[in-house]
Amino acid sequence: MVDLRVYEEIMSGNKNDFEGADLRDADLSGADLSGLNLSNADLSNADLSNVDLSNADLSGANLREVDLRGADMRSVDLSSANLRSADLRDVDLKGANLREAELRSVDLRDVDLRDVDLRSTDLREPKLLLLKDGRSFITEQNLPHLDLRGSNLRGLDLRDVYLRSVDFRGADLSNVDLSNVDLRGSNFRDVNFRDANFSGADLKGANLIGVDLSNTNFSGADLKGANLNGVYFGSANLREVNLFGAKLSSANLREAELRGAIFYLEIFVFGSNAKGMHNGGQAKDALLNHGAITGQGIGLQGTSYAIPTKRSLYEKMPLSEVREHVLEFLTFARSYPELTFEVQRIGCGSAGFTDDDMKPLFEHSPENVHLNFR
Repeated sequence: MVDLRVYEEIMSGNKNDFEGADLRDADLSGADLSGLNLSNADLSNADLSNVDLSNADLSGANLREVDLRGADMRSVDLSSANLRSADLRDVDLKGANLREAELRSVDLRDVDLRDVDLRSTDLREPKLLLLKDGRSFITEQNLPHLDLRGSNLRGLDLRDVYLRSVDFRGADLSNVDLSNVDLRGSNFRDVNFRDANFSGADLKGANLIGVDLSNTNFSGADLKGANLNGVYFGSANLREVNLFGAKLSSANLREAELRGAIFYLEIFVFGSNAKGMHNGGQAKDALLNHGAITGQGIGLQGTSYAIPTKRSLYEKMPLSEVREHVLEFLTFARSYPELTFEVQRIGCGSAGFTDDDMKPLFEHSPENVHLNFR
């Protein structure tokens, strides 16, 4: 129960420090609590509707099942606060600090979250917009420039949200639906993307350096100019993705589905060894300038494609074995007619083959394969 003495002091406006106060079940609706220190206070089940809490300190406070509808919470400190099952409809949270706050099952309908710090926040099971079928999701919301570093967004339906320039570093986006979302310029370093859906999303200029995108759906997404250096695409769906101008150095695209993807790129096809030790010649050029990956001796990597002509740095591969790898490459090239493959004089260096040895292996090359043998 509420401490009546504390309640009266708050309502009188003569005191500002109420750290650790017991205000359970209190009716403070419409009160001016701006700038008060309510850190670690217990306000569970309280009525704080239409309250002015701007610039207040509620860090570590218990706000479980609190009614905050229509409250002014601009620049409020809610770091590490427990807001589970609270009603925040129509709340103004511009500039608020919600870092490490508990927001599970919170009702955030029509909330203004501009410039909010949500780092390491738990946003599971939010009541964002209730549809007739009972599903909950954000739609047509405008949430730019959010700081969501380390946030748990697992399983959220964020379709059609405007999330431009959001900082997602270290966040858990596994099984999230971000289809058709505007994510231009957002930062996704160290994010967990397992089974996420980005189909049709706008990711122009986004930063995805080094992330694991295996099994992620990017079909129809726009990744123009995105930084995808070092990305592992695994079995990602990249059908009809726009990768024009994307940075793909050391990106592993070997198992990705790329049908219909827009590259407008020339793929540098070089001779390698099966161990992927790209130490000299064409292989070193591929490593330094075309995204080849050390340890990967076969297939597409970055903007290059490796055809092994040696088993190791010092062991030559039989021509019959090289032929099998060339046939594999030609099958790949036919599958992606939108790409141009510039085949270097593979095998004609340290592998010891001649141009006349190699040219017949490419006899039935498709039109998008350009040969540079003498």
